[in-house]
Amino acid sequence: MYQAPQKPNFAQRWDEAYRAPREATASFSKALREANRPLIGHPDYEHLEIGETLAGTTVAVFMDIRGFTKLAIALDPTETVRILQATLAASIYCIEWYGGHIADLTGDGIMALFNGSALSNEQHAFNAACAAGMLMMGVRDTVNERLQDQNDQTVRVGMGMEYGDVVWTRLGLPSASQVKPISGISFLAGKLSTAAYTDSWQCKVGQNLAAWVPDEFKTRAPRYEFEYKGRQYTHDLYLFNWEAFHRAFEVSEFALKEAVRSRRLPRIARPQAIGAAGTIDLTGSAQPRGGPRPLKDQPFFGQEADLS
Repeated sequence: MYQAPQKPNFAQRWDEAYRAPREATASFSKALREANRPLIGHPDYEHLEIGETLAGTTVAVFMDIRGFTKLAIALDPTETVRILQATLAASIYCIEWYGGHIADLTGDGIMALFNGSALSNEQHAFNAACAAGMLMMGVRDTVNERLQDQNDQTVRVGMGMEYGDVVWTRLGLPSASQVKPISGISFLAGKLSTAAYTDSWQCKVGQNLAAWVPDEFKTRAPRYEFEYKGRQYTHDLYLFNWEAFHRAFEVSEFALKEAVRSRRLPRIARPQAIGAAGTIDLTGSAQPRGGPRPLKDQPFFGQEADLS
């Protein structure tokens, strides 16, 4: 059922990237190309033009690497670059090996997305969970071991994950633009990865993804809640026991797959966008009020717009 490939070796990739950054990067890129993995972005949505949108689902994963500010101050900039490059290179390799797409590099963090028609949403969730465990274990047990040998400051990681419907769009201007999945779940996953919401070595997940995670791999956390224009919003949160999940995968990949085989991600109401003539169902069918064509066929900017 699940098609996560054989586990990559994080420690080996980190060491290669640290010792010879340029050579290792070329080697990683060649391996990923041979596996038909894009190096950046999401191929299903790169065709979108600025202002166009397309509905979809994804598992959003954010990895927040902490401690690099101290490293950057305490170490020579060249050494900081080598450590950061090795950490990001090994992390990217693992994410893409498990079928994820790198959506953004935030300097000392990574945004990854797991979705695509080749696998079911549940398979993408499984692969995202495998990647999360691999990254946490890799940074904790590999990067810090190398840094402690050099008496450097310890690097730490926090992660946030959530599943749900998103609206894909290209943001920016023709001179600088990027395809992004826009939704509460993508922003929430990013927020959950930060130190304000998640301690180091913790991975916090939202209620949608948590519905798929077996009980033995999650514990309830304080919910995310806020008030906006007199309305209260809440979103249940859980701590994902990535270490137990990773350990179960190491003991028996087959048994872990069987344990999650019957679990399903929840069905979520499709996102909608508001157009000039009414509410637009982003799946392509108009709401009763009527409205313009789906936004994926209709840029926000009309032909008369002058952006010069």
